[in-house]
Amino acid sequence: MPKQVTSMSRLTNQIERMFRAINHDFFDDELEMPTITVVPTARAYAHVSVEPIWECGKDVKRRELNISSSYLSRPLELIVSSLIHESCHLLNLQHNIFDTSRGGTYHSKVFRATAEAHGLICTRTEKYGWSDTSSVLSDRLLDWVLLHDEFREIELCRNVPGLSAIPTGNRAAEGGTPVSAPRPNHNHRYVCPRCGNIARSGKAINLICGDCMVKMVEG
Repeated sequence: MPKQVTSMSRLTNQIERMFRAINHDFFDDELEMPTITVVPTARAYAHVSVEPIWECGKDVKRRELNISSSYLSRPLELIVSSLIHESCHLLNLQHNIFDTSRGGTYHSKVFRATAEAHGLICTRTEKYGWSDTSSVLSDRLLDWVLLHDEFREIELCRNVPGLSAIPTGNRAAEGGTPVSAPRPNHNHRYVCPRCGNIARSGKAINLICGDCMVKMVEG
């Protein structure tokens, strides 16, 4: 069983490791390393800064990528979704591509194109555009999470009583992963050995393929 993260320094280090793995596997190491922060934000799961606001040595500046400490109790696949979401903003910022409007809250089709090219599925909302990347998760993302069980050790979450869940980005940042309703955990993957149908579950269960009437196997 992996050692649980119970200190802020180890938590930040863990999220940095996760970002580097995502950068390698989803972005071919194209992303410049941001400064990772973990602070509470009630209005977004995560956000990135438009400009490089951190000075990290002589002539070295970095953008900020924040993961809200208020929502770290979400399933790992949703934290990964938020990191990829913000990474897509970072990629567009590096290439001077504008993918949001209305103070960084409305996600355009430009963002959707980048996101869906890097493992996300975007759902459009009337007010915030193509901002929802957690309601429907791609097989590519879910398979990646299954292969990286070492990141399941995050066990530190800032509890904020009465925290409101408002689906918007951070006005001081470019885009942001908007807050939405909690999503179920889908960490167990089952495959029918006969037809290849795939099913997912948040816990270990016995499943039978409805098409072939044979027991599905986990894997």
